[in-house]
Amino acid sequence: MKKLAAQSLDFLKLVYAYLRGRQKSAPKILRAKYAKYYYQYEVQDDLILYESSYGRGMTCNPYAIFKAFLQDDLFSQFRHVWVLENLAEQQELIRSWQDYPNVIFVEHESDQYLQYLVSAKYLINNTSFAGYFAKKPGQIYLNTWHSITVKKLGFDMPNGKLASGNMLRNLLAADYILSANRFTTKIFRQAYKLDGLYEGKIIENGYPRNDLLLQTPRAEVLAKLRSLGVAVEEDKKIILYAPTWRGDNFFKPDYSINEYLEVLTTLRQQVDTEQYQILIKPHPAVAKHLRQQQTKQYHQVFIPGTIDTNELLSAVDILISDYSSIFFDFMFTDRPILFYIPDLEEYQDQRGVYFTLDELPGPASKDLNDIGRWLRHLDAVQRQYRDIYARTKAWVCEYDDGHVAEKVLEIVFKKNEKPYNVLTDFSTEKKKLLLYAGQLQTNGVTYSLLSLLNHLDYKQFDVSLIVPKPKTAEAAANIEKIHPQVRVFARISTYSATLIEDIRYQLVRRYGLGNKLLQVLFPRRLFSREFARCFGDSRFDYVIDFSGYGPFFNYLMMQAEGARRFIWQHNDLLVDQNRMVAGQERTYRKRQAGMRAVFTLYPYYDKIVACGKAIMKVNRQNLATAETYAKFTYATNTIDFQRVKDGLKQEPDIIINGAAYLLRPQAQDGGEIILADLIKLPSPHTINFVTIGRLSPEKNHANLITAFAKLYADNPDCRLYIIGEGDLRPHLEKQISKLELQEAVFLVGNLSNPFLFMKACHCFVFPSYYEGQGLVVLEARLVGLPILLADFAAAGDVLVENGQLVIKQDVESIYQGLRAFLKGQVPGNYHFDPDAYNQKCYREFEALFTDS
Repeated sequence: MKKLAAQSLDFLKLVYAYLRGRQKSAPKILRAKYAKYYYQYEVQDDLILYESSYGRGMTCNPYAIFKAFLQDDLFSQFRHVWVLENLAEQQELIRSWQDYPNVIFVEHESDQYLQYLVSAKYLINNTSFAGYFAKKPGQIYLNTWHSITVKKLGFDMPNGKLASGNMLRNLLAADYILSANRFTTKIFRQAYKLDGLYEGKIIENGYPRNDLLLQTPRAEVLAKLRSLGVAVEEDKKIILYAPTWRGDNFFKPDYSINEYLEVLTTLRQQVDTEQYQILIKPHPAVAKHLRQQQTKQYHQVFIPGTIDTNELLSAVDILISDYSSIFFDFMFTDRPILFYIPDLEEYQDQRGVYFTLDELPGPASKDLNDIGRWLRHLDAVQRQYRDIYARTKAWVCEYDDGHVAEKVLEIVFKKNEKPYNVLTDFSTEKKKLLLYAGQLQTNGVTYSLLSLLNHLDYKQFDVSLIVPKPKTAEAAANIEKIHPQVRVFARISTYSATLIEDIRYQLVRRYGLGNKLLQVLFPRRLFSREFARCFGDSRFDYVIDFSGYGPFFNYLMMQAEGARRFIWQHNDLLVDQNRMVAGQERTYRKRQAGMRAVFTLYPYYDKIVACGKAIMKVNRQNLATAETYAKFTYATNTIDFQRVKDGLKQEPDIIINGAAYLLRPQAQDGGEIILADLIKLPSPHTINFVTIGRLSPEKNHANLITAFAKLYADNPDCRLYIIGEGDLRPHLEKQISKLELQEAVFLVGNLSNPFLFMKACHCFVFPSYYEGQGLVVLEARLVGLPILLADFAAAGDVLVENGQLVIKQDVESIYQGLRAFLKGQVPGNYHFDPDAYNQKCYREFEALFTDS
């Protein structure tokens, strides 16, 4: 009874502290409202919500589908909700639909928007919904996309692992994805790794927006342009300049009005302005920013993002573009296309493209004078490009006949798929794995993960990995190292929760699910919704917490219906839970509470997997209960020995006065290093001891430094190098200074290639109090170093015959070990077969799935 009373008091204190410190930021309030409305509003069968380009207007494929609805009396009972970015700025558009009582306009991310987002049965979007969106049971999501892409998408992009996050989860939530043709379908399947996981359908039947191009009269387009303030003359041909957006962020694109005006001015000088008028159609991501800077004179030639591009193209006579996909749509007209691409090489490096210049259906140049010359000789240009234009149009327009939107209604709303090309099966025979491995900072867990992913048999496993938003450049670099076969879910935003859900989460975050009260308090709806938010409709066979620290992702993994659950142990967790760093008391309490919560979740996992047999025995003895004892097993970590071998082959980055140095980048611009540390390699004229490990108490660096001070007093030609980073750095620096070892002991920090550094040393020292396995010991073996190894509980997993001197962790024992090396008593001529080691490890990993 006293225990329950004490825990209840702790609960109240935690709730009080949470409410006092609760941040009321606009994004958090928005997410809280969404979570509230999610269950407050039921799905309404007669409600359709349309969102095009994040609310820029009534445009693109959603607009074409909407117009098809209005023309079909079978759907007269439906209500249509259009999302607009800013209602005040689009009053003219809203007034044009005032005679349609079943057409509703809402402002993006308003309360009304959130309410319709959770209550509309049908959701139609040509890009993606925001990070808080999670499709509800009963909703049908049609992602129409918006182009036949020239620019690389998804995982095909240079930074695709991180940049794909929101689009990937949107596509996996979609019941239907529209594809223009076989090429687009291939790109979707490849660039977003849909094969093996996607549960919906791809409608490969053309794009509805091209119906607008084929059906809209020129006079209607000109009238709409005039109503928007664009000066167009009916008797002049229209030359349209329509480039894509540039930059890394769609919502903050790079743009310069002067660049557009330069094109306008130059082309006006090159063509007969009595015959031609030149209009500019910026990408919707850019249009709003540009119009805010325009004078009235130029306002008349810039076309706003609210007008539908394909309706506009029906009135255009000549198109000038770059790697924008607009030219594919324009090919329906058989009219000439010219390509002005001033920054192709730069764009290819930053984003990548699927087509080369010689595949384009028109001439391309970075010189505006060439564009002017081609405009004056259009007949010759069209003759030259007639064949490639025809070949490209044949596959681009494979399905488009002006009635694509009607076919979409047939398939999605009338459930009549048979006459059309609807792809439905994306499954494979592979086992579907979902992994989480922590923040991917540079540490043993991350190296173990990367090594495992490099050794997996991808003919056997379909692998997904969820990664949090990287907090450091180091973590971002580690994400880029992930094997290309892995489907990376870059976590976008964070969970949505009502106040009550959040309070309940804070309780189980701290206390776990160790009793019936906590199990009742567990916010199942929050985590069920979060799983749908992160992974859409995806289903997994196995979910694996490869980290084993912190309960949030454990709770998330537990929502995978029908999946087997594994959780990893990379250390002596009971000891690690109580690891304390001076000045880090708050971090200690947080880690202790988090690990305590994780231990209560072991009953909910099918296997508790240690990273080696020895550490499994330690953790089983310390943490197992009658319910979980049989779940403890192990799979020894593999090692990426190729990384070691490649690192040993590298040369120093720079030589200065005969001394060799490595460069450690501190700042980069693209791939070019603009600021770096110089790391001097150990001298061949000194006796060099080296260790690798995070600067934290369990690595026992303080005792190592003290022992080395004793050795150095009699052997001033010795040096000690500690590779790694961590919270103990200030304390170790103070210790080194106090012992006057600044010229003999060096805290090197993290190195992307520590092996070249190790190669310049003579003995590897590993004095840890505890380890899960000690992977760096195996790496040191491949470098060929003699090894001083502490006898921590799991040391047996890295021992080889006559391959180390085992020592205790106290100062005197370490000192005697260092002396033993100087006397030639530490064995260095031992046999270690890295391939045999990894084969054994991988067999242990595979065995986890044989009885699952």
